[in-house]
Amino acid sequence: MPQEIPVLSLTQGQLLWAIKYGREPDARMKYQIRYLRALDIPPASSRQANGPGKRISYDFFDLIEAGVAITGLDLGFRPKDIAVVLVEKREVMHRIYADVWHELPDTSLTQDWVKSRGRSAVLMGDEVYIRLHDRRSEKWGQVDFVNPTEAGVILPMFEPIERFDGEAPRRLLPLKRLMLQWVAWALEAPPIKPGRK
Repeated sequence: MPQEIPVLSLTQGQLLWAIKYGREPDARMKYQIRYLRALDIPPASSRQANGPGKRISYDFFDLIEAGVAITGLDLGFRPKDIAVVLVEKREVMHRIYADVWHELPDTSLTQDWVKSRGRSAVLMGDEVYIRLHDRRSEKWGQVDFVNPTEAGVILPMFEPIERFDGEAPRRLLPLKRLMLQWVAWALEAPPIKPGRK
């Protein structure tokens, strides 16, 4: 039976807490999300909250989009490299997120590794990897979704990095694995009071 898309209504603090695997976000991550919001990532801020004091609520798609964007920044992609895909191809990306989520078995969120914060590694044979292209790529502004056999070379077991002659190594984002972890933590996000600490 396909996995239903969870109904989420997260604050920004809860969103970041989930992306950080159930940990308090650091100053760098808070800066990243402020910068990304200026680029319309995730789109919740443009859908809601006109004026100060209005709460922004983040859903499943906002969580995945923000998680992919922050992970991309951590891997060294420029914000514009990420925004050209996530903003300009948002409808397509959201359909793919939904399709990938629906492929997951019902028991996926309850597996021990999902909330292990990296202590337990898992290989998903049917993983879907995101291949982002930076400004030096001939495919800039495009994104590829590939399975392990479609990747350019045999991927190291737990570090999905493609290596091509004459090019810098390219890290692939394991979409299913990341989605499961972010959603599992989002479903348990504690109430976080708004405002500065």
